[in-house]
Amino acid sequence: MLSCAHLSYSQPLRNQTSIESDYLILNQDGKPLSIPSITQYFQILKEKHSEFLPTNFSPKTLRHTFSSSMERLLREAGVEEDNRKKALAYLRGDSSLSSQDIYTFKETELEANKYLGQYQREIFGI
Repeated sequence: MLSCAHLSYSQPLRNQTSIESDYLILNQDGKPLSIPSITQYFQILKEKHSEFLPTNFSPKTLRHTFSSSMERLLREAGVEEDNRKKALAYLRGDSSLSSQDIYTFKETELEANKYLGQYQREIFGI
């Protein structure tokens, strides 16, 4: 979803400026927003649109959602675990592959539970 938003909005925003950047949102100087600025914007959004946004809406939550979704897509595409970790680390800008373990483990857990449920249904004839 976030990737779709980036694709939808990045070109129109780029058309409004002569600044070349890989970032979607820039400050007045054409530089990426600082972490405190991003956090402040999220706080403003939460205050103005609290009826529409979850209470845990934050940059970290969006990053986690993106990472979990990418892990799922890579797994479904048949990408091996080591390569999924490398891809996630690259996409997230992480230098450590071990920081991707939480996402690969979560998807492994979900897949294992799916097959466990299927196995239990077969055993009990459900």
